[in-house]
Amino acid sequence: MTSLAILHHFAPTDTWEGLEGLSSRVHSATLKHIAPGLRQRIKDGSASVDEIEALLHDGVSVAAQMKPDLLEFLLLKKAWLLINLDRADEALQPIQRALSVNGDSPKAWIANACALLGTQHYDEALNAFERVYALKGKFGKAKTQYLTRLFQGWSGCALLLALGGILYDDLRESQKGVTEYLRVVDQAVNEKLPNAIMKPLTSDPSSLEISDLELREAIEELELMVRLLSIKDPFEGWRELTKEITKVWPKGVSAVDAIREQRE
Repeated sequence: MTSLAILHHFAPTDTWEGLEGLSSRVHSATLKHIAPGLRQRIKDGSASVDEIEALLHDGVSVAAQMKPDLLEFLLLKKAWLLINLDRADEALQPIQRALSVNGDSPKAWIANACALLGTQHYDEALNAFERVYALKGKFGKAKTQYLTRLFQGWSGCALLLALGGILYDDLRESQKGVTEYLRVVDQAVNEKLPNAIMKPLTSDPSSLEISDLELREAIEELELMVRLLSIKDPFEGWRELTKEITKVWPKGVSAVDAIREQRE
């Protein structure tokens, strides 16, 4: 199961499309002049990677008409098409070209974060999401929309990092992911967008549409870890932990005897 498929479990169904939408505004006037057919196919969602690549390399006459914002748009459109084709590793090259055109482009950094997430480079993706947040002053009138999608992707990435740590028995990675997740939660609360955060588990564990038992159990463990690490009061933490242990502890078995047995 890919990272993006698992991300869709945590995320509202339109999160991924929303993140892409932030980077996809058609430059109608210029494209209509130099590539009317492509302009229409981009608008109706039928454009291909090869078509955009052909325009990007279609001689000096076209390139001369291509202003930086249009060049950035086409590069990012190509990147998103590759991401949606599960070719996120290939998407990194046009994204880097877009960043060389405009290194402070929130759209390019959003695409970069999502491509890195798709290639399971979670640490780098988290840094890219943070860079987008640092550029929030450039969001303009769409600030709330940008921040909502950003927090969805950012928190989902942190959950994936934590989930990977649980699956591969890497306690440091799982704690790192949950800590980052809780930090993003705080940022979202400060921006008055607490509902933009992805949740580690649905309200009913049995509703998980995931056939892999190990993955289902890891997601449940992730939900527990988030709850425990989010508790500020240590005594409350112990009470919560006791409740969870009680659910699985065999009746009539002494904890002392169990510990002695493990030592022997």
